[in-house]
Amino acid sequence: MSRVETLPESGPLPVDLDWVNSTQVNLYSVKETCVNVMRRRCVKGPNQAAWQFRAVTCIDLTTLSGDDTTSNPFRLCFKATNPLCNETTLALGMSVTTGRSFVSAQPKWVTA
Repeated sequence: MSRVETLPESGPLPVDLDWVNSTQVNLYSVKETCVNVMRRRCVKGPNQAAWQFRAVTCIDLTTLSGDDTTSNPFRLCFKATNPLCNETTLALGMSVTTGRSFVSAQPKWVTA
């Protein structure tokens, strides 16, 4: 059986554009790093699973559109809870922990 949960609405957060505009980037260094990364081989062997877990922490699963269908947040949640195949997580004895938050565009959520 499912239940419908009403979530509190949250307002917009202030943006500090001075902080954003004061950011400096060494473009030459960024380009050089990109070239070096593209030249590298894929990680294989015992470190491959560790790097896969590290890559999972970089996945952005936010939904920013106010016109999302119900299936989109469910799809994102499934991706968040199952980022790697079960065999990998079981073999390493690890589990994946995820967090969640909802925007006001999704005021109701059905939970099992």
